Amino acid sequence: MTSGEERSMLLEWFPRLFNASQAEREQFELSAFGIHWSNLDEDLSSEEFEFIGVKC
Repeated sequence: MTSGEERSMLLEWFPRLFNASQAEREQFELSAFGIHWSNLDEDLSSEEFEFIGVKC
């Protein structure tokens, strides 16, 4: 997504993120492929946001 539009998904869809503390959720890495939380062993791909995410 290079258009600059924003998308979101419900946190409840991702139990590891939902059950994590705010501090744990804030420890993430962005890449060209998506978002990675190494401490939670969770990944969200850019494609997930493109096809599933809701436009904000």
